[in-house]
Amino acid sequence: QGVNWRLLKYDNALNLLVSQGRNGLVDGNEAAIGVAVFPGTQDVAVAGDESVLNQGQDWAVARYALAVFNPPSTPSGLTANGSPGSIGLQWTPSVAGTRAVSSYRIYRTTYAGAWPSPVPVGSGGTFLVQVSGATASTYADTDVTSGTTYFYRVLAADVLGAESALAAEVSVTPATPA
Repeated sequence: QGVNWRLLKYDNALNLLVSQGRNGLVDGNEAAIGVAVFPGTQDVAVAGDESVLNQGQDWAVARYALAVFNPPSTPSGLTANGSPGSIGLQWTPSVAGTRAVSSYRIYRTTYAGAWPSPVPVGSGGTFLVQVSGATASTYADTDVTSGTTYFYRVLAADVLGAESALAAEVSVTPATPA
């Protein structure tokens, strides 16, 4: 008897959370036809069929209760304050989800509505820096030009890299020195 199909569940950083297989038939074919999530749960239903040589075909539906996974909560209260040559960011740290928070990823653009990219700011992307520590709540961006408006977003990452949602965007324009 082998495994004819396998149900896999990943977090948003592609870390495997669950691997559950269905032992198949020795003398026939088995196939998973569809998968559906039960609303409000982490359970799934798998529908499939078994076809046994010279015996016909049977249908089956199985319910699997998968391990619960929660990413870190979204950092809240993001604020930005500018002064000549520097922008200070501050936020309220995230609450751990299934795993501990390990860092915060800060994204910066010079236009509103930007989404995160893994490419560093100097290479045309939006990723600025990763700040380590579950309780980290501040960052000083000193690579800024006075008079230019900057837009920031921050998210929390857990110990295996799964991410929270992005905090609300904030903007600030550092003052021009007098």
